[in-house]
Amino acid sequence: MLLLAAALAAGVVLGLLLARRGLYRRLGRAVDGALFLMVYGIVFTVGVEAGSSLRGSSREMLASIAFSSIAYAAVTAAASLAAAVLVLRLTRRDRR
Repeated sequence: MLLLAAALAAGVVLGLLLARRGLYRRLGRAVDGALFLMVYGIVFTVGVEAGSSLRGSSREMLASIAFSSIAYAAVTAAASLAAAVLVLRLTRRDRR
């Protein structure tokens, strides 16, 4: 989970560097499309796991998937909030 937050922070730094050099405007749509596909891929994978758990009537596995999904969502939300605060602070410094 910490690796996820570190990867997000590295992405924020890379995004800031690309934006400062004016390159992000060219890559913005491709990045948005990749994020869109990744999110739907994760949701699809969780659905497949949940469906296979229900079919095999393994409630313990279904509970594990549900708790893992909740933990993943919580860590992702916290990392996104931290990245947003970092970006806000960095852009405020640039404006001054």
